[in-house]
Amino acid sequence: RHCNIDPMVPITDVPTSAPTTTPPPPSTTPSSSGGGGGGGGSTPSGGGGGGTTNPVSDRNNVLQHPAVHCGGADGVVDVTLRVSATTWTTSAYSLPTRAYDGTVPGPTLAVRPGDTIRLTVVNELTDDAAAVRSPATGALLHHPNHTNIHFHGMHVSPSGSADNVLRSFAPGSTEVVEVVVPNDHPPGTFWYHPHRHGSGALQLAGGMAGAVVVLDPVDADAALAAMPTHVMV
Repeated sequence: RHCNIDPMVPITDVPTSAPTTTPPPPSTTPSSSGGGGGGGGSTPSGGGGGGTTNPVSDRNNVLQHPAVHCGGADGVVDVTLRVSATTWTTSAYSLPTRAYDGTVPGPTLAVRPGDTIRLTVVNELTDDAAAVRSPATGALLHHPNHTNIHFHGMHVSPSGSADNVLRSFAPGSTEVVEVVVPNDHPPGTFWYHPHRHGSGALQLAGGMAGAVVVLDPVDADAALAAMPTHVMV
């Protein structure tokens, strides 16, 4: 099924400079699981020979929307989502962070009411660093490389393997998230992001987020249905 979402949106007024961004301290810097090959990378290695650090660039001030995953004829959006250490590089700064599939933002999920979202989440991050308490707020940051997924704004089940923010995906683990979109779910633009207590804010602030578009009904007005959709997160 066609999603009618344009993957590229030219932007002419993107700033050419930005404030210098200071990388996070060593205790919160992401690191990918080690492996053969790899040439080091720009984040601390987690063992092995480099890991899976992926560069992300601003592509000459053209906003490139990430991959768009649509439901098939069976109404299932079946996607493998990899969480890894990434270096987000623009013309102004380079930021070590965590990302879905090496992109900031992550892939867009396009569904219709009645569809099922099935995500296989592969956590390629390495073991956690020590917990750190914020000197500003006193909040305790812990388990920075544990994660999970929350479907923000959607009216779906919060239990079991669905939109369950009490789950925790440990480094090196593979977990399945399966959400059934109700038949009467309203169309609109929603988003997914980590919601793991102790690490969710760090991961979200670093760019771990993606859009969920609940498409208009197939019998929607023809002019409306023909309009291209551009998604920015």
